[in-house]
Amino acid sequence: MPPSQRRSQSQRTSFASQASRNHDDDMSEDEVEPTQSFQALDFSQRIPDETILNTQEIHSVKAKERENLNRLDETQREKAISDLTRLLLFKGLAGESLDRLKCAKEADLPPRITSAAFDEANKRLQNCFDFELKRIPAWMENMKDLPQSKKDRYYLVNCLKEDETGEHSKALHSVHEDCSINKGLLMVILALCYCEGEPKTDGSRWLRDDRLYELLHRLDENIPKEPPRGEGSSSARSTSHPNVDAALVKFVHQDYLLCIKEKDPELTMYCLGPRAAMEIGRKQILYFCSQILGQDPDPSMLLELEQDEPDQGVEEEEVE
Repeated sequence: MPPSQRRSQSQRTSFASQASRNHDDDMSEDEVEPTQSFQALDFSQRIPDETILNTQEIHSVKAKERENLNRLDETQREKAISDLTRLLLFKGLAGESLDRLKCAKEADLPPRITSAAFDEANKRLQNCFDFELKRIPAWMENMKDLPQSKKDRYYLVNCLKEDETGEHSKALHSVHEDCSINKGLLMVILALCYCEGEPKTDGSRWLRDDRLYELLHRLDENIPKEPPRGEGSSSARSTSHPNVDAALVKFVHQDYLLCIKEKDPELTMYCLGPRAAMEIGRKQILYFCSQILGQDPDPSMLLELEQDEPDQGVEEEEVE
């Protein structure tokens, strides 16, 4: 067995055992003194993963499309850029995926200016709103089971520099209680997929849905122990808060998770998705796991992540 798989199995066993112990101890809060690691968990966005944010810029501008954009009269050019910027901002903030060709069609862009219009819209997003468009991390492009459609998508990423305590990210994501609950559930699911998932040679880790529900049930007995099977089975189940069935569908739709459905046997496999890799990153998920376990991150796993990341660099713009 390769060393990386042995390391991941060790990490998975630790996380699963911790989850099981937390559930099976069955003690009241008066009987257990909370550990320091559970009293003061760092905010997940405290240490941004700069290597992810700096390596996958949007596609470079085609010289002919830049020329076509410049040939438009000022009113047409401003309308095209403004309409595209507005569309990207609203869809991005709503958690929608940003397919280049579909967005160009929805914004009713004139023909043969797409790359230049996206470049101008991206500059406006950065200068006015401190957001920018990014492509998926380079290591994800080589994933065998990544659909081709995901490779042609952009993601709206917050590029405002964070302070030491993560106050900006807290202000963005902690406004509503339901939003905080869903973010917490997402982090737990991503952690389970990363630590419990079966490692592949392309760097991905996939977790069966029955194993995911089993572990979530250990953490919260109100969550069903098994995933829904068959048409309409999810709606007939007793609902927990948050509703894990509905949350998984939403996370897949928003590209926080990837999923593969198998027919024989009937199951679904989950993996870290492009948006989670962009907004959170594997390193933050690893640190989140280590804090839950009250341990330091595995140095070999950190080294593995560093080796997966390409050298930082920006795709050069095509010019005449």
